[in-house]
Amino acid sequence: MNNNSESGTSATDKKQEKEASWVVKLDEDGETESIPEPATTNTREIIFGSKERTLIICLAALAVIPSGLPVQIFYPSLIAIEQEFNTTATVVNIAVTAYKAVQAIVPLVWGSLSDLWGRRVTYMSAMAISLVGCAGIALAPNIETLIGIRMLQGFGGSPLQSFGSGVISDVTVPATRGVYMSYYSTGYKICSVTGPVLGGIIAQHLSWRWSFWILVIATGTILIIVTIFLPETLPYLAGGYYNPTPIQWFKQQRQKCKHGEIGDLPNQHNEMAKTRFKRIPDFREPYRFLLMPDFLLVMLIEGLYFGVQGCYMINTPYLYRDHYNLNVEQIGLTYLAQTSGSVIAGLTSGHYLSYCFRKIARKYDGEDHEKKATGYSNKLPLDFPIYRARLKSVWHNAILAQLVTIAYGWCFVYNTHLAVPMILQFILAFNVQFMNSATRCLLIDLRPGKGASVSSSVGLLRQTFAGTGSVVMYPLTKAIGPGWTYTLLSAILMITNIFIAALQKYGVQWRTKRALREEIKN
Repeated sequence: MNNNSESGTSATDKKQEKEASWVVKLDEDGETESIPEPATTNTREIIFGSKERTLIICLAALAVIPSGLPVQIFYPSLIAIEQEFNTTATVVNIAVTAYKAVQAIVPLVWGSLSDLWGRRVTYMSAMAISLVGCAGIALAPNIETLIGIRMLQGFGGSPLQSFGSGVISDVTVPATRGVYMSYYSTGYKICSVTGPVLGGIIAQHLSWRWSFWILVIATGTILIIVTIFLPETLPYLAGGYYNPTPIQWFKQQRQKCKHGEIGDLPNQHNEMAKTRFKRIPDFREPYRFLLMPDFLLVMLIEGLYFGVQGCYMINTPYLYRDHYNLNVEQIGLTYLAQTSGSVIAGLTSGHYLSYCFRKIARKYDGEDHEKKATGYSNKLPLDFPIYRARLKSVWHNAILAQLVTIAYGWCFVYNTHLAVPMILQFILAFNVQFMNSATRCLLIDLRPGKGASVSSSVGLLRQTFAGTGSVVMYPLTKAIGPGWTYTLLSAILMITNIFIAALQKYGVQWRTKRALREEIKN
């Protein structure tokens, strides 16, 4: 498994092998055995220990909060903002749409920068911009200023989720990626739980402006934590020499004072790393993924389900106000149904996805002992059924989400008990999160070295659909009623069933042809 075990290995590399991280794999008898998990860079192996990897995942989950919380905390405040600025719901929803537009476009730039300059630099820069934006929104004197500064805040906050996907791709392998991805997604889901509730309580008892002052404090605190503790994970920069944390920097300086030099750190002599800030990222790369049939279909699946879930979120204040006479605080509490479903799915889906992957990997390996490590490195064989490994388990989630969406709309037509639409929201959120975990793992599996760029590319479709929904949902619901509106949304989701079937049938073929073209080109 590990190339460092070959003859001629240097003492430094042997030390790295000794400190290698270990992952758990099921052997033929169903027992567990530990095997080293490789992480290859351009120069040598950089291995994060299991404890360090866990810390990195936790920090990445924490760092996504300034991206998710400003979105969720805003929804319960829509009515309060409409009343304070004496405007209409349509105008207020433009603020939501503007943020979605920024979320769709800006990560395409940040993702390419993150894959070239490193995770730490882009994390800290984006968070600083988001912090300034939150303060500006809290001070906005009118709706026009609020919309403009909301876009600035989105410029800094929106790419943080893409950075996290990049970190996941840096430190995980396909066999365990599902588990780590679910842990990472918990950070965003915590925002989904706390955001609407906090926003509703604050808007009801203080002011919606205080929601953003709290965001200033939270973002500033997380920025300090990330600056101090999150190490650089981008493979060709990892090791502590480039983009060091303050702790790593002080260790280097102490070593320099004691021995006259820093020492031979991983990637220290990497010429590409030395010139990274002088090179211009390829900002076209995220768009290229949209031209690849398998990438496009996976992104459409994730984007459409994310967009429909956004339609639920944007329409909740108006539906529950008009049909159940709830106030702002009560509306904020109703978001717990949907967001708790997302959290539970986020915490459980990863283990199931990893189980499904390992099951198919063991079947693929068969009795060939030379292939026993399938899934424990980022280089998956071209004939490995990765699309079936990730998507086979989501059929029931897709169908259930489609049926629930139809039922949800008609709840308001027939004035059912309040508990009914809230239960349906929980079921929908659980199944959508399950599908999103599977599709995101699949995208990273296909391009493990470009996690941030891939995430920003799928973000373009996610936010495009969500932004479109935020504009049309309120007038559409008023025009044809909630029953037919959500029936239409369900019909749109049913189209994705064709995409899932096509990926399982033709995905390996598309992936193989792309790999051959890239090999000829290079």
